Amino acid sequence: MKRLRQNTAPYLPVGDFAALSSGPCLLAAARCLDMMRLHIGPVTGAGDEGGQFIFRLQKESMKGGPGQKDYRGLEEQLKEDEGSLQQQQEFAKKKKEMLDRIKKAQEEAKSKAETEEKQTHPEPEKEKESKNSEERLKNAREEAARKAAEELLRNPRPMIAIPAGEFIMGSEPGKGQPDESPQRTVYLDAYTIDKYEVTVAQYNDYLKKSGGEPPDFWDRVNSKEDGNRPVVGVDWLEADEYCRFYGKRLPTEAQWEKAARGTDGRKYPWGYDDTSSQFANFASGIISFSYGKSLANVGSYEAGKSPYGVYDMVGNVWEWVNDWYRKDYYQVALAKNPAGPDIGDYVVIRGGSWAIRPAVARSAGRMFLSPNTRSNSLGFRCAGEAR
Repeated sequence: MKRLRQNTAPYLPVGDFAALSSGPCLLAAARCLDMMRLHIGPVTGAGDEGGQFIFRLQKESMKGGPGQKDYRGLEEQLKEDEGSLQQQQEFAKKKKEMLDRIKKAQEEAKSKAETEEKQTHPEPEKEKESKNSEERLKNAREEAARKAAEELLRNPRPMIAIPAGEFIMGSEPGKGQPDESPQRTVYLDAYTIDKYEVTVAQYNDYLKKSGGEPPDFWDRVNSKEDGNRPVVGVDWLEADEYCRFYGKRLPTEAQWEKAARGTDGRKYPWGYDDTSSQFANFASGIISFSYGKSLANVGSYEAGKSPYGVYDMVGNVWEWVNDWYRKDYYQVALAKNPAGPDIGDYVVIRGGSWAIRPAVARSAGRMFLSPNTRSNSLGFRCAGEAR
């Protein structure tokens, strides 16, 4: 083959055309072919085979020969490739959107699981703080109980003086039980009331001096550990006999309520905050009764004492009072020193207990039982004349 000495016309050598006719250069080759059809010119050197090839290709394309077929086939293949590429791009877009949705769902599920885990298992710091708070409350109760025990050693039956005067008794409609209405102002003469509920040690001393019969649940008493817990299992008549043995009596319902709430009509002895383990021994969740687990030592709840300094007026044990029960008594009761109905089938109890958290565990709450009832959640305290 003769070497092409000079080639300044816009022709392509065979080797260059072959390179353009493959891969991504198909379109460029086709366009070049189209241009060559329109720009055929003489070549230098009559024996130049590159020029002869271009000339033949141009002639075949004009006649609709093999060159034209190849050109059209390349164009069709290009269109197919472009369509396939577009489909792949759309598929890739949809795939990305789907993966994004899956990732978002996984993140939401993880966040939800972490939230539930925190609610079920509080963070260590919160658990630690909760334990510290419980420990502080426990220590405060133990310290208050220790002081009460020391006082009881010095003075076996301490009493609190309640001055004469008016106080708010009962509850407004809708804020208590129906038998607590109407709320009214009541005047009481001065009196005294036990600072603490009658304890196991006090009742044991009474039994030794009086020769009386032990109350129910007495066989469960641990004399070394339960001396300062409230005595239970005593019925109304036995409680009254105890008080009279020491020159006292059971408080009237009005006397009990004034000692519990003071003169400002507060909901609880400590104020208006709802009952909690800071203020009283109530709703402990213990099912099987024992003195040690169910009952707190008297005077353990310093924060729960009344405005006059009377302890455990809500929680620990229900307390017998002197009044017979009558549902509508407040509607006919005297406004000065009311002493309850003359007779009845049931006797009023006050204050709630360790066992449950009833709606009546408030300063104004009322409940009633048969006078011969003996219960492991029922005790008492005494009242006396003003000193």
